[in-house]
Amino acid sequence: TQLRGITNLPARMAAASFEHHMNLDYSGYPKLKTPWKLSLTGRILTIADCYDAMTSSRVYRREPMSPSKVLSIMSGKSGKSFDSTLLKLFINCVGIIPIGSLVVLDSEEFAVVLQPAADKTESERPVVKVIADEQGNPIDNGPELDLTEKDDTGDYRHSITRLIDNTEHKFDTSRYFV
Repeated sequence: TQLRGITNLPARMAAASFEHHMNLDYSGYPKLKTPWKLSLTGRILTIADCYDAMTSSRVYRREPMSPSKVLSIMSGKSGKSFDSTLLKLFINCVGIIPIGSLVVLDSEEFAVVLQPAADKTESERPVVKVIADEQGNPIDNGPELDLTEKDDTGDYRHSITRLIDNTEHKFDTSRYFV
């Protein structure tokens, strides 16, 4: 099997690269005269490729979408464009507030999500790094906050009030992951 100069490519990889734009309901491309059962690898690649394309700058779209917005869009296409079971597994892996998401805390400070909460029952309480004050002025060496931490009264010390699009405030969140 060969794919643009790559030799000895396993057949399932070649099939997946062919299938990954077809969508679960065959509404994508390429169009086939006789649709076949899409491979597991192709269905996985469809989800990963779509997520990556929408959260990245591309020639056809300079501004990437926020991870949480992308997951919301993809969830709306569950069972149509995407295998619903695989999409649920993907969302469980990346989290409902994915790493790299920009959030506003109850202190009105801006923060970037560094890692999901260790306890899946607290998935809305990831570990974040404060990157800007309430006016949006960058903060060098802002604190890392575990949003599952509670104070002496049992209340959470910090909470997310809203998720925002990374491009809305032009923060480069990628520098926190290099």
